[in-house]
Amino acid sequence: MTMPPSALREMIAAEPAGFMKAVVGDNRAPSGRAGAIPTSGQASSERHGGTPGDGTGWSREIPLGPSMHQRYVDQQLDAAAAKDRAELIERDAKLKAMQKMAERSK
Repeated sequence: MTMPPSALREMIAAEPAGFMKAVVGDNRAPSGRAGAIPTSGQASSERHGGTPGDGTGWSREIPLGPSMHQRYVDQQLDAAAAKDRAELIERDAKLKAMQKMAERSK
C-alpha cells in the first residue's frame, strides 16, 4: 500500500517547525550522568554504603535453595503419591480376584 503524495504533504505541513529534528537530537544525545560507570575496583556496596533498609535500594541477601514453604508442597505431593499407590494396589487386588473367579468358572 502506498501513501498518496497529498497525504504525505499534509503530514509534513502538520509538523511543528523543528519538532522532528529535536526528536532525533534527543535520541542521539547521551543519557544519564557522565561517568556513571565506576572506574575503581570498589564493590558497589562499598561505593554507595548501602545497607538493607536504609532506603538506598539495597536489600538483605537471600540464599539460594528451596523455599521455606517447600515442605508444604512436599507434603501434598507425598499424600497424592500415597493415595495413588493405594488405588493401584486396590485395583490390582480386584483384577487378581476377577482372574481367579474366571479360572474357577472354566
